Amino acid sequence: MAGIVALGKAIEMATERMYNDAQRLSGYRDRLIKEVLEKIPNTILTGHPQNRLPNHVSFCFRFIEGESMLLMLDMKGIAISSGSAAPPGL
Repeated sequence: MAGIVALGKAIEMATERMYNDAQRLSGYRDRLIKEVLEKIPNTILTGHPQNRLPNHVSFCFRFIEGESMLLMLDMKGIAISSGSAAPPGL
């Protein structure tokens, strides 16, 4: 019985932490979207502006190769991807 109660409490605590993390990350995400769109010309936000995961943004940048951007940002300690995360065929 004690294990069941402890599991319930752990789930409650994890749910609260997930909610707080999602709120915090959404703020960072929204600021990043705003700043990138305002400061980098020829940039397009892909996907819905608000209805998205709290830890995800996706942009298209015109007039720059993805590999060049990957290397420049990697040297600044920023991890990005230049392709889709979806498996082929989806």
